[in-house]
Amino acid sequence: MTFAKAIRSPFDFFKLRQSVEVTSSEAVEADWSPECLAFRDFWSRLGAGMPTSEAFLDTPSPRFAAFVFILEILDGAPVVRLQGTQLEQTWARDLTGGDFFPGRSSRFRAAGTANMMTVLSHPCGHLARSSYATSKGRKITSDWIFLPVAVREGRPQRIVGAVFQHGRRGTFSEVGLHHFELHKLAWLDAGWGVPATPPVPLAE
Repeated sequence: MTFAKAIRSPFDFFKLRQSVEVTSSEAVEADWSPECLAFRDFWSRLGAGMPTSEAFLDTPSPRFAAFVFILEILDGAPVVRLQGTQLEQTWARDLTGGDFFPGRSSRFRAAGTANMMTVLSHPCGHLARSSYATSKGRKITSDWIFLPVAVREGRPQRIVGAVFQHGRRGTFSEVGLHHFELHKLAWLDAGWGVPATPPVPLAE
């Protein structure tokens, strides 16, 4: 495999197995990375109710900054507005200004976007666990968290998120290969409860 092929978007890893576990928010906190929960708590401390996009940008956290991304919903599609330095290394690509789901099928995009719109319409967190194989033959598992932020009237809606790997790649040259497993999805209470229906499974 060439290096160029190996460093396509991290979302080229979304070759999903069909056996995806979808969980509710009950007892969710015990099942996910403590860093995701700590990021939710950091988000909740940025303001009464839902924090604004400005508050999030004006109060960067040294603990989380390298793992953070910000998405803006434009014409019904998520566009990356900020990507932390650790994510640029992990994904081996800077997606800033581009599509969050490059090259994905319409079915996959619809499912992923639907979950994001639920995060915005019923303020809550959204969690996902995935894994991929690296060029060194290792398997890396990551927990993802998505949370809404308030924006000024007339501006596109925004979501902030972070990705926390359960293990580290050895070097920058240890790129991700075209293999992906989605293990589970869940909603996370952010102060307003969680939706009655589970997240939409991501599938091509």
